[in-house]
Amino acid sequence: MKTRFLISSVTGALSIALVPLVPFLVFSAEQSGRFSIIYMAFIIMWSTMLSTTSDVRLRVEGRGGSVDDEHFRGAQTTIALIGAVAGAIIAMILGEQPLLWAVVFVAVGASLLRVALRFEAMKTAVTLKRVIVSDLLTAVCFLGVVVVVLARGIQDTALEWVLCGWAAGGLAGLIALAPFAVGSPRGAGRWIRDHRREALPLLGDTILLDAGGSFAPLTLLFWLNLGQFGIYRALTSVGTPVQLLLDPVRPKISGLSSREFLNWRVLGGVTVGGGALAGAAYAVLAIINRLGVFHSVLGDVAHYALPAALYVFGNAFAYFAYLVARGHFTPRLLLIGRLSQTALQFALPIAGVLLGGLDLAIAGFASAIVVAAVVWLLLHVWWVAAHRR
Repeated sequence: MKTRFLISSVTGALSIALVPLVPFLVFSAEQSGRFSIIYMAFIIMWSTMLSTTSDVRLRVEGRGGSVDDEHFRGAQTTIALIGAVAGAIIAMILGEQPLLWAVVFVAVGASLLRVALRFEAMKTAVTLKRVIVSDLLTAVCFLGVVVVVLARGIQDTALEWVLCGWAAGGLAGLIALAPFAVGSPRGAGRWIRDHRREALPLLGDTILLDAGGSFAPLTLLFWLNLGQFGIYRALTSVGTPVQLLLDPVRPKISGLSSREFLNWRVLGGVTVGGGALAGAAYAVLAIINRLGVFHSVLGDVAHYALPAALYVFGNAFAYFAYLVARGHFTPRLLLIGRLSQTALQFALPIAGVLLGGLDLAIAGFASAIVVAAVVWLLLHVWWVAAHRR
């Protein structure tokens, strides 16, 4: 069972990380900017899905309660449909062809439902084989399309091809999890009515999370062109290994207490792990920058190896600390941490872009997450001290 869980964690990390990471290899800076705006629909609705369904279920069952599976699946299906529509509308606003609106609809909707069903399937050992198959189908379909783009050198239509690969991978992976069946949207209203007390604080936190992680970067479009924005957003993909490692085991991390997190072994492990990821990111980007062999957005991001490494470290520490906090902090304390991080994510990059354009905007972006990591650490220290009395 342990071996199967480890394999499913690796395949899950692969299937989740490929979509934001691989386009580095094929996109121009402008294509990266367009793709990141479309991908934002998936990111925002996935965090909404967690806050209103998956994390709510974890809290309810953690207290010994139970939930209605039909209402639960109905809520998840509804959120996936909303995300699919939002993605298609964004593609339309960006001026993509009508056929791509449908492609984006499928890509966002199928991917949302797949990762939601996967989250639940990971709790049951007997379903891990199906999870692994779903992950591999998702990864293979997507990578197959990217390989075609690289092999044929079709740079001008890379965005269209990648979106098609994303849709194919999400749909194939969802079909592999079909026995975990899609629910009726009619159950969504009942689910919200029954669990709004648990969902509302988490949803408020998610809104602030998305404000800092997704909407704050969009404000920089007032000062950056689409190509510069593509480089700025592509930098966030350097932090993908964090989600690659943590998301598959998110339920385990959320079960830790602040006291356990501050144990020197756990805290040291998170620090060393974050440092190792940061060092690896810096080394890879520095080598790419020196060789100058990539003419995609990856070559542009390589010029910012140091701030990228700082971002990777800060993101690893802050994300881990946040997941622990989300499992047991009071709504008020969780709000303090999230407000602090959101304010930093708005203030420092905007100050940077005003003072020095793209270069200082990226420096502000990296600094914001490092300071946020310190804030989360201090909140955990306070929580432990407060509960010693």
